[in-house]
Amino acid sequence: MSDLIFEELPKTPTIKNSVIDVKDSENKVLGQIRYWPSMKHYKFHPASFSVFSTANLIDIIEKLEKENIKNREQYIENRHKAGI
Repeated sequence: MSDLIFEELPKTPTIKNSVIDVKDSENKVLGQIRYWPSMKHYKFHPASFSVFSTANLIDIIEKLEKENIKNREQYIENRHKAGI
């Protein structure tokens, strides 16, 4: 486990899905996890000149997997509610 901080930003009327800042222990933004609509998945968008350790990358991957699973479950639930 690394010292990364995952901070979900407040949703706005124009942003339906979560946007998550990835910060280091000094609260510097290293990148963002954002939903990529055309691929229907969350993706990591690193900030320029950010450097990551193996532990950092593993934590980012684990967070991406959790967000993508949560998104997929919500998608399935919404389809069931709609009778599709």
